Amino acid sequence: AHFAWDAQSTLLKLIPPLSSQLLALAPMVDVQRIKQQGSSGNMSPISYVAMMVSGATWWLYGTLTQQTTIWLSSLLTLILGGYYLSVLARYSSTSPRLYMLAGLAVTCSVVGGALMLPVADAVELTGEVGALITVIWMIAPLESVAVVIRERSSAPIPAAFACASLFSNSSWTLYGFYVAKDAYLWAPNLVGALAALIQVMLLMVFGLPKAASAQAKRASSAAADKDAGAPLEILTSSIGQSGQSVQGAQLDHEKPNPSSTRSRPMVGRSDLPPASPGGAPR
Repeated sequence: AHFAWDAQSTLLKLIPPLSSQLLALAPMVDVQRIKQQGSSGNMSPISYVAMMVSGATWWLYGTLTQQTTIWLSSLLTLILGGYYLSVLARYSSTSPRLYMLAGLAVTCSVVGGALMLPVADAVELTGEVGALITVIWMIAPLESVAVVIRERSSAPIPAAFACASLFSNSSWTLYGFYVAKDAYLWAPNLVGALAALIQVMLLMVFGLPKAASAQAKRASSAAADKDAGAPLEILTSSIGQSGQSVQGAQLDHEKPNPSSTRSRPMVGRSDLPPASPGGAPR
């Protein structure tokens, strides 16, 4: 039993960092799409700001508590969060500078406060801020749930991020509860796992974004064809009626006129004998 627990503990120490790398790489799909389209659309920068601040905060927390599992997995989150935010700032129609400044202000405040406080207080500060930022990062995609239900389309849901978030948050919840026994770890990740579960369930109900988009496109095309077909049917019917009218007029014109077939009075009779020179009949 002790050997089995050691094996489980080892897995719980290995899986969370790997899942964090997967979670950090998941938004790369959306970022590449933004670069290809040349626009970020209506995408909110809150998730990427929270991702960057969360990576910085948990990197500091892992360093202070000397937990390699935490600070190593948070490093890539910090770097990629900054990269995603820079891409969004480049292709966004509305500049997200305010969000970027707010994220940098929070990060600098946490780091500066942790450096000036005793280690125990610094751990508490970074743990509380990290938990709060993680919750904001994980529940940010839920703002599109109302749109998904209203339009019955899962297109606003980042499918890759939702699946990676469910896996990562679940593994960190188990790690924080069973291995680290740290509420700063398992509590916010439990909230994140529940938020990701809602998104995955919506994906299962309404289908993946590509399939949902294709279905909506087919429905729109069918409606457009129907709308375009109505005037065509009216035009075809009108042409048919006109053709029938013309054909009827031609038939009426070709009918023999009864008045024209009546016998006309004959001017002369060819069967009468020719008159004699004297004028008397022979």
